[in-house]
Amino acid sequence: MKVNWKSVINFVITVLTAVLSSFCMQSCANL
Repeated sequence: MKVNWKSVINFVITVLTAVLSSFCMQSCANL
């Protein structure tokens, strides 16, 4: 099974960015 690491890394970065941005939005809204 060959894994396309570039696609996996890009996907992980995209998900982390989305989670972090939504988390920051909630934190800023609560302040």
